Amino acid sequence: MSIYLLIMLGMMTQSTCCRLLLASALAATTASTLVSAAQVSAAGPAFEVASVKANRSGEPAQRIQPAPGGRLTVTNVSLRGLVRFAYEVQDFQIDGGPSWFAVDRFDVAAKAADDSPVSDLRRMLRTLLAERFKLRTHSETRDQPVYAMLAVYTFDTFPAASRNRT
Repeated sequence: MSIYLLIMLGMMTQSTCCRLLLASALAATTASTLVSAAQVSAAGPAFEVASVKANRSGEPAQRIQPAPGGRLTVTNVSLRGLVRFAYEVQDFQIDGGPSWFAVDRFDVAAKAADDSPVSDLRRMLRTLLAERFKLRTHSETRDQPVYAMLAVYTFDTFPAASRNRT
């Protein structure tokens, strides 16, 4: 069983499951924006200051770098990558989402009020995603088919062992 985060844009048609929702497009990300701690909702821990910008450089390199002093620097990462980092899930655990979800890249520069551990930075990033992208989460557990590789040994495989067997 796996836990899945599912993605859908609010402007798309309603799916059978409303899961992880992106309720609005990138209006807040087209320009650099700053948010102070006083403007943050009570949804969870938040960065003191954060900037989110669209990255149109076309570079293949991506980077998510937590730094001392409660800083988080994200360069050229898709929203899908940000969700993977913030929620500590694998790519296969995210289902759905619009076509740009894994294509459009973003830069994030954020600073916490104090020297926060990475686990706190992840929670703050969740709050940032909820504010800037109107992201809401819903987790569900699914039964998925799995494959097991088993070694099958026969006595023909090990001739010496079969000769010594009584």
